[in-house]
Amino acid sequence: MELILLLIYSFFVWLVFFKFKWLPWNITSQVIVFTLPIVALAVLIFLLNIFAPSSADVRTLNYVVQVVPRVSGHVIDVPIEPNRPIKKDDVLFKIDPTPYEQRVQALEAKVLQLEAAVQVASAYERELQEQLTSAVNKARSAEARLPELEARVASSVALERELGEQLKAAVSKKAAVGSKLDLAKKRVAQFGQLVQTGAGSRFDFEQSEAELAGLVAESEGATAAEAQVQQRLSARTEQGKLADIAAAEAQLAQARNDLESARAAEGQVRQKLSARTPDGDLAQVADAKAQLLAGRADLGEARWNLEQTVFKAPADGTVVDLQLRKGSYTVPMPLSPVMAFVEKEQWVIAVFSQNEVRNVEPGDEAEIAMLTYPGRIIKCKVDSIVWATAQGQLPMSGRIPGAAAQPLTDGKLAVRLVLDGEDKDLFLAAGARGVGAIYTKKGAMIHIIRKVFLRVSTKIDWFVFKLH
Repeated sequence: MELILLLIYSFFVWLVFFKFKWLPWNITSQVIVFTLPIVALAVLIFLLNIFAPSSADVRTLNYVVQVVPRVSGHVIDVPIEPNRPIKKDDVLFKIDPTPYEQRVQALEAKVLQLEAAVQVASAYERELQEQLTSAVNKARSAEARLPELEARVASSVALERELGEQLKAAVSKKAAVGSKLDLAKKRVAQFGQLVQTGAGSRFDFEQSEAELAGLVAESEGATAAEAQVQQRLSARTEQGKLADIAAAEAQLAQARNDLESARAAEGQVRQKLSARTPDGDLAQVADAKAQLLAGRADLGEARWNLEQTVFKAPADGTVVDLQLRKGSYTVPMPLSPVMAFVEKEQWVIAVFSQNEVRNVEPGDEAEIAMLTYPGRIIKCKVDSIVWATAQGQLPMSGRIPGAAAQPLTDGKLAVRLVLDGEDKDLFLAAGARGVGAIYTKKGAMIHIIRKVFLRVSTKIDWFVFKLH
């Protein structure tokens, strides 16, 4: 562009000084003619670099995803082709899912088993609760029987004393009736002799016989009562205790043993029920639930691994160098990707010197000309300025940074551009190079000159300068 301006200026100089000779061609005019374009071009270029900076290094950058499989296995299908557009979630390749399906089935069966174990543990807890209720009821029943059985023992002891007294009374009565019976027999014999001799009264004889019969009956009753008491007192154990007392004491001892057994069982059940987690679950139930959660986690991981046997595109893009083939064996190693996926999303970067971006702001108009589109001006706008360079990074270490260890090159700043207007959806190849310019909000009157410069320079891109 500078050459064109000089040619136009030279044409007007020729017209003024040589064609029409309106001004003389002397030393003064010669100095002015040669000095004026130099000063004017210098001022123009200085102002353009401030208000409409240009960049000879414009490039497109694409995100490249290193495709690393998440699971290992043999590749059974690669349904894509290289350098062809791929949509997000399209299948890139498939890995043999057989071992992962078997793993899922095994863990599903294990989860069912662990769920049954949780049910068994819950049933065990309910059983312990029932055992506790039963033990508490037994203890209460045994404790309630103790007063009755103790009273029965006391009653049996009192009965033994009573039987002793009854035996004494029966023996005394038998002895007293025996004495009266002997006397009555003598009187019957005496009255019988008197009646036979006619000296006695028949009435007295019969009366004595009646008294004798009554005494005999009374004696037999006393004997029977004595025998009955003797029989009851003779029912004793080997230790000499009365049978009723021994039976009552045995029942009392049994009730006390039942009470102790019930309380011991209650204590054991309470001890088992006291083994709980902070959440209140029984230890066995908590253990079963923990195993179930672990089993479900393993199942979830197995299902996730099964899903990863089908690897899908993470975004819209393309695979440039496809070397993965059916039958290959893949492993999840970050240092060994199976393919490189170039995303459709890209950055357009223009590199400027640090003092050129002082007036650049997001939203400013920009134009670029890429070698892949010779002669075409692509409309853009400024998205952001990358306010960082490699020279501004201070690596973390235990050493004091020295000036000699830092790069001494002049760092440049990158400005991110986004396509705008009709060129918003224009395809730009990853790594495409070109030139561009940004038109700031200042110096708008000279922006046209930069635009002309840019359009003239892009026309040269039509030519391929090669010697063969």
